[in-house]
Amino acid sequence: MEEQQEVLARPVAAVMRPAAVTVDAGESVLVAWELLQRSGARHLPVVRSDGRCAGLLDRADVAVACAAPAVSLSAVRVDDILRGRGPALVHAEQTVRHAVDLMAYTTPSRCWPKTGVSPGC
Repeated sequence: MEEQQEVLARPVAAVMRPAAVTVDAGESVLVAWELLQRSGARHLPVVRSDGRCAGLLDRADVAVACAAPAVSLSAVRVDDILRGRGPALVHAEQTVRHAVDLMAYTTPSRCWPKTGVSPGC
């Protein structure tokens, strides 16, 4: 229990993975799926053309989108499956406890640390 409290008191920057594979909001869901497969990641940050975060895709979201007929897949864009799901940002200096609390009140796949590592995030 004490170890758990210690982790929750740490800044988000101390426990996060600094380098993340991202996908542009205008890319096809096929590109997003390929990035997820190659990186082994469960989530994929989506970045707008201006460098700001558009959201965070979950592997399951992309898998569902890729279940559409193959003929239509090249027309489906990452932004199409993100609509209405903007990110909830957590600043790197905030505590893990704050991030956990935020995730408890939002969809977990929408919480993304704001660190300056990814452009605009």
